[in-house]
Formats: sequence, C-alpha cells, structure tokens
Amino acid sequence: MTEWGVVLVIVTIVGLVVTVARPIVSLNATIARLATLIEGLADRLETLTAKNDQTHDKLCGKIENHETRITVLETKEKGA
Repeated sequence: MTEWGVVLVIVTIVGLVVTVARPIVSLNATIARLATLIEGLADRLETLTAKNDQTHDKLCGKIENHETRITVLETKEKGA
C-alpha cells in the first residue's frame, strides 16, 4: 500500500467517524432537552393536581352544606 493509499484509508475512517458521531451528539442534546421538559411538566402536573384536590375539597364542603339545607327545608315542608 502506498502513502496515498494510507492517507485515503485515514480520511475514509475519519469521515466515517464524523458521519456516525454527529447524529449521536445531536440525539444526545435532544434527549437532554426532552428530559428537562418532562421534569418541568411533571412539576406543573403536581401543582395542578394539588390545586385540583383543594378545589374538590372546597366544592365537596359546599355540596354537603347544600344537601343539609335541602334536608332541613324538606323536613320543614313535611312538618308544616
């Protein structure tokens, strides 16, 4: 193999490494961004769930109070 043959083999190997490494680096960056976004979404979902639970508790209390008032009114109507 001549000197030019060796140079050609080295250039080919370097080209192959660049061709394979570039998409891998890009994919790694994309995965890192997605991981960050998913963590943010998980935090927002946790906050939303907590607020949703608070709202449900508040509404449940109002509904129970409303049911009690209806029962009292029905009892008064039957007694009158």
